Amino acid sequence: MDNYRIERFFRWLILATIIQGTLFIISNLINVDFFGTKAAKEILVLEGKVFVQNLNAIPNYLSILFVYSLVTILSDYRYKKYWQLLIPLMIAVITVVRSMILSFAFFILNAIIWILLSFKNLLLIRNLKVIMSVYIVNSLKVIIAILIIVSLILAIVPTRVNFVIDKFGFSSDNIYSYSDSPVTSLIKSSNFVFRIKLIEEAFNMNKNTDLIFGKGYIREAEYGKYDFVLGGDTYVAPVIYCEGIVGMIFRLLPILIILILSIKNIFNPESKKYVLYYISIVTLILPTLINIIQTSIFIHYNNLFLVFMLMQIIIQRNKINTIKNIL
Repeated sequence: MDNYRIERFFRWLILATIIQGTLFIISNLINVDFFGTKAAKEILVLEGKVFVQNLNAIPNYLSILFVYSLVTILSDYRYKKYWQLLIPLMIAVITVVRSMILSFAFFILNAIIWILLSFKNLLLIRNLKVIMSVYIVNSLKVIIAILIIVSLILAIVPTRVNFVIDKFGFSSDNIYSYSDSPVTSLIKSSNFVFRIKLIEEAFNMNKNTDLIFGKGYIREAEYGKYDFVLGGDTYVAPVIYCEGIVGMIFRLLPILIILILSIKNIFNPESKKYVLYYISIVTLILPTLINIIQTSIFIHYNNLFLVFMLMQIIIQRNKINTIKNIL
């Protein structure tokens, strides 16, 4: 596949993500199910009102669209497609999913930090005055856009306000001790402890004989009971159970390699043309690895990792063509 076809694939990916995301937003705001996926976990009842969340309908590449749009908006005055940033933000607010809200918050913080750290390389592309004016003005625009979107969604669906507050442990009616901090309440009220216990159980089941290479993909649990082979809740436990420590290392290795290379290239003057791409990669991977208990990045290589590899192919081909033209 040549670069032209890869770029066409990316344009189709962005278009499909925007269309699916828009339908997801409309579906939740007017309570009409366009997707026909009504699993029990997708039904949210707030103060007697039923909302169809359609969590399975969230576009797989939503985080990529959000991060790339955010990084480009903050650093390039020519980028005007702000609506590509708003769609992921609206979905994050509507779903009331803690992991997604926290991930997007980390994405924003991460993007700002790495853009500041990469100023030396950005200076090779345009002067300091332009960079600072673009960064400050566009940062304000992004903040205003976030506040407007959050306010509109919460105004349209006010019943979710208390639900969000409660899920993050700030509610005065929280069932946990008042002495608990919001972070402690958040951990207690989430599935975090349950996922840790699954990882511990998988480790303990393997530690005597199969910790290195795992037990393999042989289903042992009875019907209706949790099975490590099928996974769910956390992907760390199934990998440790089935593939062992070696499997976990091999699955994480490609992600860590591309993360390290991207950080290196952010500060490499020879890679200044692709600095925004490398910032996007680091911005996406770091929060994902922090949330490793819940992430699927080392399982579903057809999501983030596929996009990273295709972009790397484009970059390497462009570099080779540049060398050929010089020679």
